[in-house]
Amino acid sequence: MSYLLDAQGIGITFGGMKAVQDLTLQLPSGVLYGLIGPNGAGKTTAFNLITGVYAPQTGSVKLAGDVVIGLRPHQIAKAGLSRTFQNIRLFGELSVLENVMLGSHLRGKHKLLSTLLRTPRFVAQEEAMRERAMALLEIFDLGKRANEQAKNLPYGDQRRLEICRALATEPKVLLLDEPAAGMNPSEKKSLASTIRAIRGRFG
Repeated sequence: MSYLLDAQGIGITFGGMKAVQDLTLQLPSGVLYGLIGPNGAGKTTAFNLITGVYAPQTGSVKLAGDVVIGLRPHQIAKAGLSRTFQNIRLFGELSVLENVMLGSHLRGKHKLLSTLLRTPRFVAQEEAMRERAMALLEIFDLGKRANEQAKNLPYGDQRRLEICRALATEPKVLLLDEPAAGMNPSEKKSLASTIRAIRGRFG
């Protein structure tokens, strides 16, 4: 069977402590899986190994058949593996819309001169990114807050915004690190429904 994400026997040790050992994770296309374990089990560390935040000391990681070990996180994201973080990492001073558009820029084809001169091609590409960002915000019921600063959003909305930004990178695989942490039951239920709904559209 061919796997979109294929992590084989990855592991890392910190000062003699085996944070992750011999982890194998194989994900086919179009599926939704959960990585479950108690606090301190190494879930975030596993995500960090897969996405290049940490370099695995053992094992291999392939995305769509290509080895991604040795690539930097932004290179892995460009290859199609995006993620959110356990602790929210938004640009608080930027608007909600600008945060999502930053994700879109990973796929942009801007050149320095066209950016400085704001050529028609540059303007058209920015408008396309803006439209896609707004479409994502509407899906997560954040469109009406597009022009607000990200730091002013309620906690649950900040969580959803981070997922929007990750989706804007057009990932092949999206890893969500405790996306519902800190949400109330109603927010968790709404987020779960939205994630299920977008699986086919953006997966």
